[in-house]
Amino acid sequence: MNTDISTLLVFMYRYAVVYFKKALKEGPINTLDEFSFLIVLMTYPSLSKTELVQKLIMEKTSGIEVIKRLLKNELIEEFDNPNDKRSVLVAITAKGKEELASLFPKMGLVGSVIVGNLTSAEVSSLSFLLRKLDYYHNDIFLHHRNLSLEELRDRKDL
Repeated sequence: MNTDISTLLVFMYRYAVVYFKKALKEGPINTLDEFSFLIVLMTYPSLSKTELVQKLIMEKTSGIEVIKRLLKNELIEEFDNPNDKRSVLVAITAKGKEELASLFPKMGLVGSVIVGNLTSAEVSSLSFLLRKLDYYHNDIFLHHRNLSLEELRDRKDL
């Protein structure tokens, strides 16, 4: 049963990527990752590159590549962190906000397609369960990701 759930989650992710690609086929935002980075930056005045990558549950090298593409397309800007000279902050630009706003209607449509034939009660239940799993796994990602699968399974405090 657990393997079945894992497989179905992967399938749902793959279906969602197909739908997101349809929504993003025109314009400077080309991937779900780019869209997600901009959404996160809409909710913060600025973040360090590391903070942004961590919020999106990505490996640092992959996240930095996304940031480079967004910088190249002038959807975000970078500047020195006044509180930490070793760190660079990024923020969404006016162009990034405009591009993101133009995608909101299509992304709403993507959301409708993804939930498919679920009733509103089923959507609420699924949302609740996925948030519960996200909370659990985000803690592992941030604090325990170096543990083996066996160590993660055997931890009682997670």
